[in-house]
Amino acid sequence: IKFSFFAFVSPIISLSMAQKSKSIYGIETYTSISKVAVIGAGAAGLIVTNELIKNKFDVTVFEQSFQIGGVWQYDVSNINPMYRSLRTNLPSEIMSISYEDPFILSKSSQDIKNSCSNSKYEVDTRKSSYAEHQEVLDYLIGYASKYSLAKYIQFNSLVTKITKNPRNSKHRWSITYCCDAGNEKCGDKTNDFDAVVVCNGHFSVPFIPNIPNLAVFRGISIHSINYDSFIKANPAILTGKKILIIGSKSSGTDLTREIMQYGLAAEVHVSDRNIQSSCVLSYPEGVILDTVDEYRSSLLYYHPAIDHIDQESGAIVFTDGLQVLNIDILLWCTGYNYSFPFLQSSDQIDQIEEQLEGNKDKFSIPLEAGKRLRGLYQRLFHLQEPTLTFVGLPFSVVPFPLFYFQAMLIAAVFKGTVQLPPIEERIRLLEEEENALQYKNLFNDKYHYLGGDSQWEYCRSLVQLVLPVIDKEDNKRQKVASYIDMLQGIYNDNNKRRPTFTGGLDSYRSRRYRINWESFEWEVESD
Repeated sequence: IKFSFFAFVSPIISLSMAQKSKSIYGIETYTSISKVAVIGAGAAGLIVTNELIKNKFDVTVFEQSFQIGGVWQYDVSNINPMYRSLRTNLPSEIMSISYEDPFILSKSSQDIKNSCSNSKYEVDTRKSSYAEHQEVLDYLIGYASKYSLAKYIQFNSLVTKITKNPRNSKHRWSITYCCDAGNEKCGDKTNDFDAVVVCNGHFSVPFIPNIPNLAVFRGISIHSINYDSFIKANPAILTGKKILIIGSKSSGTDLTREIMQYGLAAEVHVSDRNIQSSCVLSYPEGVILDTVDEYRSSLLYYHPAIDHIDQESGAIVFTDGLQVLNIDILLWCTGYNYSFPFLQSSDQIDQIEEQLEGNKDKFSIPLEAGKRLRGLYQRLFHLQEPTLTFVGLPFSVVPFPLFYFQAMLIAAVFKGTVQLPPIEERIRLLEEEENALQYKNLFNDKYHYLGGDSQWEYCRSLVQLVLPVIDKEDNKRQKVASYIDMLQGIYNDNNKRRPTFTGGLDSYRSRRYRINWESFEWEVESD
């Protein structure tokens, strides 16, 4: 069955409708883009800002906090998706924003800040390639310093609304923001811009799946965003308790390992929707045990997804039928929803058709269930309003290089060096992409998933689009191609050494890579 982007509530949009709209919608109607707003001064916002500045745009960055770094800011006094013990699960070498800005770990915070200024910078390197969260923040601070980005950032500025101006306005977008974020008495201000790049991240709105009868659960239920304030601050709270950790990705694995290593909980259970039946693993070996004489803290109890909670007994019932009674703590390591509170959003896809048919005053983004921001060309450009772009939506990726390639394309399109295809072609390509997602059964939960080799195919496709820019610089096409090959090679090598089960030991983080930043050859220096 052919899946159509517009098939939910109305017939498929016709090409004639798209062609009729082409004259009034799309970036081709703008003679110039000068003023650009960037929402957020995390890694994505900094990278985008730098690319825009290089291309001579007038850039204003709105950052709601008092410093750069976004999710990499860690403050023990605030709720934060960053937990105190976090180390990256990717080598720092492939977290480099570009080959011109290498991320070189060092014993010194200042050396890390300096490292991106010179690819040949000599530092007293550590044994491991895996950074602590403060080291990632230091790298971003060094990047911002190298390119003098702070002067473009308005700190403590919370964007509350983005609206589309009438067609006869001088500027396309109006941004309303609170210039003293956190102060209830602060007044709103409004500025106009020709284009907007949204870089607000997607790690602020916790996602907890809708489990039948969750309300009858009698214990403590927390999301991983609260882990530091609830468990890390007082590990003794685990003593003698039965804890169930839901989720098997990065935070699930890290926090399960940490809780197991505390050795305080009476039982540690994990729910992983990727397995079919419950089992018991020895820890830390991860060997499945055929028989278990008694429950004990040196074992890891492994289960499939939760089916429901029994309304009478409060037992957790898994999809294989197994029931576990008297769980004291549920720890949800289930990720986050996308959220754009400053933009009107709608689950009704027909609003997009209304815009194409000429309702110029009605504008919204199709954000569905917090999981899918649809209607984007190249996962970046709003289909009908391509001067509104979204950076960093893909997940399970190596983020910083991907942001860089996205930023390159945005700057090239805004500058006019690269032209977007006509809107009917953008619609056709989006339909193909969504049909493929449906076929792979990724549409509902993994719409923005780009794990594995998919992310490198995507990065190469972005590079292909910006070839008119790249080819103006000597040998840059080959350098970029070799750089992506190097990223993919180290990424695949890293994945081979990751834990094979949730909570497994992170011995892979002792690995050290060495890169020749001229040839992009790499090797494993030490394990």
